[in-house]
Amino acid sequence: MGTYKGSYEINTIRGQQQGVTLIIAAVEDGKLRGTGSYSFGSCAGEYPVEGSVKGNEVGLRATAKGGRAGDCSFGFKGSINGNQLVGTMGKYEVVLRK
Repeated sequence: MGTYKGSYEINTIRGQQQGVTLIIAAVEDGKLRGTGSYSFGSCAGEYPVEGSVKGNEVGLRATAKGGRAGDCSFGFKGSINGNQLVGTMGKYEVVLRK
């Protein structure tokens, strides 16, 4: 449980960084619940997330779409590495730090 933060580079003309926050609020019987958020852009906002943890492997996905147009998703797949979550969000590699 806890709050993890990081960012990844978005492939645009400006090469923007997308800030990401993941708050894992509950872990019970290998199931995760919490909130994910993007800091800016058309997908900015909070997303309720659910997922699972098995050993060091973590996967979670938004239970509802978000963003300005309501068509954005939030998902993470990766592993626990100390105080970090290392993995991917869609096609982007990301490291989220506690």
